[in-house]
Formats: sequence, C-alpha cells, structure tokens
Amino acid sequence: MVALERTGVSWRPMYHARAGTVEILVGKGREMRPRPGTQTDPAAVTWSAELLAHGLIRPSFVPPPAISALRDLTRTRVALVQTRTPAKNRVHKVVEDTNVTLSRVVTDRCGTSGRRMLEAVIAGERAPHT
Repeated sequence: MVALERTGVSWRPMYHARAGTVEILVGKGREMRPRPGTQTDPAAVTWSAELLAHGLIRPSFVPPPAISALRDLTRTRVALVQTRTPAKNRVHKVVEDTNVTLSRVVTDRCGTSGRRMLEAVIAGERAPHT
C-alpha cells in the first residue's frame, strides 16, 4: 500500500499511473504533516510510512474518472462564465467612449441585435437609422 498526500493537483498523475497496480491511499495533507522541526523529504516519507503502518491516515474521497472529468468541465465552465461579464463591461466602456450609445436602443448590448449593431459600426456604417 502507498500513501499519497493530497495537496493541490500534484498527486493526480501518480495516482492515475499506479491506481490499477498498487493499492493507493490518498490522505489529506494537513493530517499527514510531519512533526515540527527540520522537514526533509526522507523524514516526511518516513513519517507518512509510520502513519500508514499504524492506520492513522483517513482516506480522502477520490471520485471515479467520469465524475472527475465532469467536475473539471464544470469548473472550466464556471471560470469562463465569470470572465464573460468583465469582457462585456469592457466592450460597453469602449463603445461608450466612442460616443455610441447602444443602451438607449437595445437592452442587451451583447444580444443578437446589439452584436449586429456593433458589427455594423465596426464595418464603417455611420447612419444611425441603419
């Protein structure tokens, strides 16, 4: 049995490489920290081995690959949605700085009509009725 310390994402490659061949116990980093004092890699490994030998490591939940992939996809989507609003606000600021006031005509500047109007302005259209 092998004990891995779950800190960040550095444990994932080793876990996935050895998951089928060796029994792996993934523990929380806070619970596996060595005693106070000088911390070296050999001392940390020895401490982890002692904890494992005495059954003092509580296993962390490691989701199956399908759930892990879904979680990664969801996190990526949340990050993209969160960056969308500042991008829309920057576009609005640039448009307002050029004295083009779309907010009087359209409720959603990044909706279909708003994007068409922006594309027309970018293409060189200057007639407001168009």
